[in-house]
Parts: sequence; structure tokens; C-alpha cells
Amino acid sequence: MKPIPLPHLSERVIGVTLPKDGRFLVCDYDEVFEIAISDPPQAQFIDVDPETVEQRPDFIGRARDNSIHRVGESRIRFNFDSTAQSVKVKYDCAGQRGSIEFKILSGDWFYASFSEDGRYLILAEPYGIELYAVAE
Repeated sequence: MKPIPLPHLSERVIGVTLPKDGRFLVCDYDEVFEIAISDPPQAQFIDVDPETVEQRPDFIGRARDNSIHRVGESRIRFNFDSTAQSVKVKYDCAGQRGSIEFKILSGDWFYASFSEDGRYLILAEPYGIELYAVAE
């Protein structure tokens, strides 16, 4: 897993869309940002209602869990405890096994998911988002 540093966009997010075609959306209560996964990642405000994004089938966050835990031979496992200070996401991807310790600042929600193509792993909670390129 290779971490991809993301810009800080909001104090509290309501969710994200799964990465697709090198892009994904980050929603807070008032705004939506599109992240282009590049070197370095680029963020741009887009004029879309966050509640509309929440209804998309690729959204994970406070209102929906459309996460993908297995793509081909790659898989992730985790047990979210809303009272814990972190969650350990175990992965088995492209013959590599390991875990990522993700800090939890809010017990409201947490999701981890592969992108549909399995190229990325995204971890998100209201106060933090992490993105990883899956080793091929």
C-alpha cells in the first residue's frame, strides 16, 4: 500500500464517493470538492448539493455504506468500534498482507473501501480521509 497525501478540505465531512477514473468527491455539510488523484492530488470546489451526492450508489459516509471489501483476490477486513481511538484495517492485496491503523476522532461513522477497479483503498471518518494506491 502506498499512501497518497490528500489536501485538508473541511473540518467535518459527511462522506466521500469511491475513486473512479482517478477522481472522487469529498462532501461536507455545505460544499463538495472533487479530488483528482495526481502527483500531488488536486482539489477543486464544484457547485453540487452535498445531499445529492449522498444519494449516489458510490457514496460512503454518514448516510450510506456502499463500500467494497473485496475486488478479485484483494480484500480488507476491519471491526469499527465507535468508542475506540483507532480502527485497524487489515488487507490482503496483490500478495501483500498488512494493516493500517486509522485514527478515529469521531465515533459517528467509519468506512473503508476499495475503488471499483481495486486500484485504490479509501478510509474515511468525519475528521479524516486517507487514500492508498494498492500495489499491483
